[in-house]
Amino acid sequence: LSSILGMNEITNLKENYEKVRSLLDNEMEKKADFVKSLQKEIDLQESKIDYGYKYLITDEISNSSFEDKQKENNELQKSKAQIEER
Repeated sequence: LSSILGMNEITNLKENYEKVRSLLDNEMEKKADFVKSLQKEIDLQESKIDYGYKYLITDEISNSSFEDKQKENNELQKSKAQIEER
């Protein structure tokens, strides 16, 4: 190669190669950082959804438990009223 090209040309080619390689490495690093930030955001959103879902389920259980207790209380009041009528 050095017999065809002069040493200056070889040096220039090597420098250009290193510049291009460095630019590509930087671009790949930027894209990797972007992907990581997207993954963090996805994880955060999934966490919020999971929390919201758990909250809704807990709230639903609490509401149904309250409704069951209210029905039970109403039935006890009816029974008490029936007993008092006798």
